[in-house]
Amino acid sequence: MKRVIAICALLGCIAIVFWAIKCQQSPRALRIAINPWPGYEPMFIARDRGLFAAHGLDVQLIELSSVDDSLHSYQQGDVDGLCATLVEVELARRHGRQGAPRIVIIPDTSNGADVILARQTIRTMKELRGKRVGIETAGLGAFVLHRALAHNQLTIADVKLVTADQDDMAKMFASDQVDAVVTYSPYSIEIVKAGGVKIFSTAEIPGEVVDVIVLNPTMATEVVTNQMRAVWSEVMDLIAREPDVCFAEMAKRQNITLEEFKLSMEGVTLMNGQDQEKLLLPVCYSSEIRTRVVLKIGMGRSLRCSSVTLDACARWA
Repeated sequence: MKRVIAICALLGCIAIVFWAIKCQQSPRALRIAINPWPGYEPMFIARDRGLFAAHGLDVQLIELSSVDDSLHSYQQGDVDGLCATLVEVELARRHGRQGAPRIVIIPDTSNGADVILARQTIRTMKELRGKRVGIETAGLGAFVLHRALAHNQLTIADVKLVTADQDDMAKMFASDQVDAVVTYSPYSIEIVKAGGVKIFSTAEIPGEVVDVIVLNPTMATEVVTNQMRAVWSEVMDLIAREPDVCFAEMAKRQNITLEEFKLSMEGVTLMNGQDQEKLLLPVCYSSEIRTRVVLKIGMGRSLRCSSVTLDACARWA
């Protein structure tokens, strides 16, 4: 009888060990919301080249039309993570059901690819006074518009806001429903072709628009975080070795020409594996990442000035 008890105890211990190992393994079907943006395209390269699977991850990229849609999907608990900016991370922290998201990767910073495009009769931001501006209702669009207006001694009261989804901006611009739009690549390409003129870009606020990939606290284990960063490091190395091949794949997926994609990338600074090590803690929360990025990218003054902007974005959400 004692022997049977001992065997049962041993089997129980083995079961516990296997359970613990299983808990440390990456979760299955990790759902990450993603929208069109040049800096997120390496995620598709990683998926198509089998890099996620090679590192023990089962990642599903849930394609949505805008970062606003991705934020809403995360807030509703429909996905485990999203590709977004620090603005959406802050909004998710304040209003999400899944708790404060953990940032596992900084894919890029926007240094010109987020823009405000206007009609050819409007040549400067100051001439936007009293005009209709197409904008998504929360998140990045609100942040960029606030910063652009403040950069030119204007306020939100000086313009007329017209709510629009990102994939409707070109149609609204062409049909004269708006005088200007807050947009980004690849959507901006079609609007430029329709006569849109750039009157502001994130090149004027360098380092303020930081893109991140976040997971909810449950999914963002140390194991998964390290796996995700290993994938990103490997895909960055791949792009460095085969830039023309990878850029061609990215351009085709975004349904634009290679030349247009390369032009879009001029306003985006990709962060490689070494950059991740410098900027990120082993597993970091939104509050930590804001502090780290402020110190490393040098945008502390801008973030402090933008605290009111983030509050305004939160009210719009």
